[in-house]
Amino acid sequence: MRLVSSWAALVPIKATNQAKSRLIHHTAEGRRDLAQAFAADVICALASCEDVMRIIIIGGLDTTLIDVGIDVEIFPDDGRGLNSAIQTTAQSMPDLPTFVIVGDLPAVTTDQIKTALASAQAHERSIISDGAGTGTTTLLAQTPTSLNPQFGIRSRAAHVSSGAVDLMNILAPGLRRDVDTQVDLWDARRLGVGAHTRAALDRWQKP
Repeated sequence: MRLVSSWAALVPIKATNQAKSRLIHHTAEGRRDLAQAFAADVICALASCEDVMRIIIIGGLDTTLIDVGIDVEIFPDDGRGLNSAIQTTAQSMPDLPTFVIVGDLPAVTTDQIKTALASAQAHERSIISDGAGTGTTTLLAQTPTSLNPQFGIRSRAAHVSSGAVDLMNILAPGLRRDVDTQVDLWDARRLGVGAHTRAALDRWQKP
């Protein structure tokens, strides 16, 4: 297996009108704002990682939220679902080690991303599962065309069944803490969220 130090990151982001409907303690506007803030914090963590040389957003993000010092590319969602959008984007990319990281990890840190990338070098294809152990927050492959994404219900099992190695032994709590519900958000805040999420939470704090 080749050793790599430069990766491309794909960050799928849902349309804002579909964002975080289970954050029931927030208004629709607040949920959209939080979803964008989560993604902005993921992008900033990626941008601070020297092992990431290319960042591609699949879908949409208000890029005025972020100033990360590198160009962030935007690829459209093809409208046929997350896995199709990832595959379509991957087919247009050069032969570069590539990973998909979901955009709702507000507690992720650059060091955790570096840890995941270092562990992934030993495998052709690997994943980081979510805190519940049923989903996938990160899918990593040595080439973009070998990603073979299986996101969806019980995606962890689907990815492992298709040959991906679960990097279950790495310590990266923020990389496992995706946020869909109020309990998830509480847990992310316990771990420590990024600056964009903190600011968004302050904007939508109930008096």
